[in-house]
Amino acid sequence: MSGVVLVVASSLAVLAMLAFAVSVVAFLLQTSRHRSSKGWAVATVGFLALVLLFGSISNAVSRQSGLTLSEGQSIVPSGVRETDHDATVQVPRVVDGDTIDISPSVEGRSRVRLIGMDTPEIYFGTQPYGQEASAFAKRELDGQEVKLELDVQKIDPYGRLLAYVYLPDGSMFNETLLREGYAQVATFPPNVKYVDRFLEAQREARTANRGLWGLSAGELCQQTDRGNGIGGGCSGSEPKSPAASQSASPGSGVDRNLDCASFETHEEAQRVLEQDPSDPNYLDGDGDGVACEDLPKSQPDDQPPSAGSGSNSDLDCASFATHEEAQRVLEQDLSDPNYLDGDGDGVACEELP
Repeated sequence: MSGVVLVVASSLAVLAMLAFAVSVVAFLLQTSRHRSSKGWAVATVGFLALVLLFGSISNAVSRQSGLTLSEGQSIVPSGVRETDHDATVQVPRVVDGDTIDISPSVEGRSRVRLIGMDTPEIYFGTQPYGQEASAFAKRELDGQEVKLELDVQKIDPYGRLLAYVYLPDGSMFNETLLREGYAQVATFPPNVKYVDRFLEAQREARTANRGLWGLSAGELCQQTDRGNGIGGGCSGSEPKSPAASQSASPGSGVDRNLDCASFETHEEAQRVLEQDPSDPNYLDGDGDGVACEDLPKSQPDDQPPSAGSGSNSDLDCASFATHEEAQRVLEQDLSDPNYLDGDGDGVACEELP
């Protein structure tokens, strides 16, 4: 409201100034011709009064607006800042505790790996507390609208978008997983923006024996080694569960952030397994020497995975080279269990060529 008053008062002040200038000129002309100038003298005084009146109103409103803005700024806590979000998306599917699918895609990617933390695995060699972490992520994220913040490195080596995920209440879900004990810190440069916050959240959970930090030594040794003093293999003296024999070796040098969701085909996963038969990534869950048996086998470029093959449960748009391949799979099963049609317009993987 004050803005409207300021505009009106300023406009009237300008008009009064113009009228004052005209009356002054007319008064001088009348005087120079020795004619009566009493009327113009009165008009000049009147217009001058209007100029002063509207000018005062304009200045008063302007000062009040400036004061209100200053007061509004002063009440904002100095430690609070608006986080820059790069995208707002829906979560149609939660893959596991630290991986989700999004719609629409961002940077051409529809699968997101949360930055800075790692939850226990649930595929092909379940690690203790993995199911709990996955269930928590599904409760909190499934079907939700969330905001994504990207860091320096936006895509990981396996084609997944890397992001910090924010819930509708403004909380960062990456940090929540750590604070509630569903994950351990796992930061990889250059994406280290919130490493101090993440370490503090982990310290809080660990001190309280919250979540996975309340597991037994025999269960903690089965976790992936992320430099937090747990995981990396069991000595044999701890109580074992079926996953213990699949533990990673600390000196293997193999990327421990892989799981079956990181591969498009069985052959890709098999090559990684054969490079390190100790299987630190739990790709061979039943120990038969065959990695990620649920993944589809390689097919000719012109033949997309068959919807009826029973092996396409983990397909996404990254599984196809062209839009036409994805469209054929969508048309074979219009219920779209793989979320190939993120916006529901009947067209699969629109970002593909």
